[in-house]
Amino acid sequence: MGVWGSFMPAGNALIILIAPIVYLFLTGNFYGRFSTFFRLGICFLAYFIIPPDPEQFKTPLKEKLSLVIMKTIKKRSIIIVGATFACHSLIFLGNMQFLPYYFNEIAGYSENFSYLATACYCLIVL
Repeated sequence: MGVWGSFMPAGNALIILIAPIVYLFLTGNFYGRFSTFFRLGICFLAYFIIPPDPEQFKTPLKEKLSLVIMKTIKKRSIIIVGATFACHSLIFLGNMQFLPYYFNEIAGYSENFSYLATACYCLIVL
C-alpha cells in the first residue's frame, strides 16, 4: 500500500485507516513475512489477471530501445505530463505530511481525530 499511497489519495486514506489496526495485531517479524507473501500474491494474481498483449510479437521493434526512449523523453508533451504529475504528487504529499500536525498541534484536536480528518481529506480529493 505504501507505493500506491504515495501518489493516490485513496491509497493514503487506506493506509491511515488500516495501518493502526494492522499494527495492533502483527508483530514486526510476522508483519515482514505477511507483507512479503502479500506482495508475491499480488504479483502472482497480476500475472494471470492482466491479459497478454496480442500485438506484442507481431510488430517487431525496428529501432533500438534506447533510441525509442530518447525520442520519447525529448517530446515536450511527455516532459509536461511528467512535471505536472510530479508537482501534483509533491503538493499532495506535502499536504498529507502537514495535515495531522496541523490538526493536532495547531488546531488542538486529538490525535485520532487528526488522522481521521486527514483520511477524509484523502477521500474527498479523489
